Amino acid sequence: MSVTDAKTPMYEARTGICTTDFPKYGAYELFARAAGYGYTVVQFGFQTVDETSFDADGRIEFPDFDSLSPGTISIIERAAMRSGVEVGAVNGTFNAAHPDAEVRRGRAAIFGACVSISGAGLQNHHALQRHAQ
Repeated sequence: MSVTDAKTPMYEARTGICTTDFPKYGAYELFARAAGYGYTVVQFGFQTVDETSFDADGRIEFPDFDSLSPGTISIIERAAMRSGVEVGAVNGTFNAAHPDAEVRRGRAAIFGACVSISGAGLQNHHALQRHAQ
């Protein structure tokens, strides 16, 4: 079947949950709980796992990755893989229209690191970097 065939869905519809709907847990427990409730996909918030020591302030929803302990992203990735729960999206609010180009570039670079744990793919990261300029 071709991609343009009306009978072939481009994406399978799934019901997921945002990890901010859970209390803060260790990464393995958080993903195990999501799987235990029957979810196969989550929108991930860095403030929801103990390993990041991150608290969202309502303006920025992802940490400066230099502040994370080495291996934190790998722990999150392994926890998701072990549970069978995909990270379909990552909370990543920042002002993409900030008037200061350096601020846009810095935040876009940090957001790009989020791509590594989501299924978004590198093309989205590169597009985001272009728009940040």
